[in-house]
Amino acid sequence: MKILVVHQRVQILRNCETYLRRAGHEVHTAYDGAEAAEKLQSHYYDLVISAATLLRMGLDDILSLLDSHVSATLLILLGKSEVVHDRIKATIPTPFRPASLVALVATLL
Repeated sequence: MKILVVHQRVQILRNCETYLRRAGHEVHTAYDGAEAAEKLQSHYYDLVISAATLLRMGLDDILSLLDSHVSATLLILLGKSEVVHDRIKATIPTPFRPASLVALVATLL
């Protein structure tokens, strides 16, 4: 599965990347919403794992960008969010264990 992980905290980003790669996924990363938007416009992703709160671009902007593409990209949110959208398949409260995230991703395959 090709996955984009978006989070402003480098340690969380790296932990997610490491665990997901070990599970056999192709993983790209972005530090904020603007960088995520650039990657979403130039790559196809099966799944986006994103902080519920993003720097330099909001979650609503990311969802609009996903909706503007024909792809079936799904979204997992890290942290607390009141946003409801068809693409959001799960919300994981923080702090979380990366192994739990990998297990959740496996259920979406």
